[in-house]
Amino acid sequence: MARPRNKQSRGFTLIELMIVISIILILVAVAVPLLQWIRPAGQRIGAAAKSFHSAFVISQYTLDKQKAPQSLDDLTASGIPQGNPK
Repeated sequence: MARPRNKQSRGFTLIELMIVISIILILVAVAVPLLQWIRPAGQRIGAAAKSFHSAFVISQYTLDKQKAPQSLDDLTASGIPQGNPK
């Protein structure tokens, strides 16, 4: 049986601290590989979104002006909003 604690024996035992630290280490060991996978996936998704947005801006320019843009300057001077896609 466990000894009842009196008012002077406050705090954590070494076993309790080791269990908590081992749980934290297990969580970190699971999280690190996930984070290493998520970053490149996010970059690919961001690049795809920018590509779709660029295609949208070009198609809007083509519909408005009845001709395709010849350079990036044509797109910037056209007044079509070119902000970052959300």
